[in-house]
Amino acid sequence: NWQPLSSGKKSFCSMKFQRSRSSLLGIPEGPDHYRGNTATGAMMDEVAFHDYVEKSLAAADPALGRIGRLTMLSSAAPSLFSEIVFDKFKA
Repeated sequence: NWQPLSSGKKSFCSMKFQRSRSSLLGIPEGPDHYRGNTATGAMMDEVAFHDYVEKSLAAADPALGRIGRLTMLSSAAPSLFSEIVFDKFKA
């Protein structure tokens, strides 16, 4: 059973689970969308094709805090994501 986050109206990118008192929120690519949110987990899909990966990662860090987990997925492409996967990223 899920209900939209906004006062009983369906919402395209959000779900609220009453039993676990948790919610899912879909946000678009880009660092500005992480700011002002807190999360225990985040998932970024097709990261190799994002235009602002480094800025998004920096913005997601405070949103996730000390206990949050970030999962990144992508198909193959030369990018910052491939540098992270193959341990070639220089912070």
